[in-house]
Amino acid sequence: MGADFQFCKRNYEHSLYSLFFVIVYMISEVISRESEKREEERKVFKLISFEFKMHIKYN
Repeated sequence: MGADFQFCKRNYEHSLYSLFFVIVYMISEVISRESEKREEERKVFKLISFEFKMHIKYN
């Protein structure tokens, strides 16, 4: 009985650690994708502002 309990306890702890690492990985992926989106938004904003400056300069 005691050995079964120890096995279940270790298995439960292993499952919790695995779940923790999966959650941390998912959060890091979301943060990474959000930063990529922001980088794309910055590029678009810079392009639009450059176009606007050129429009003002030559008109």
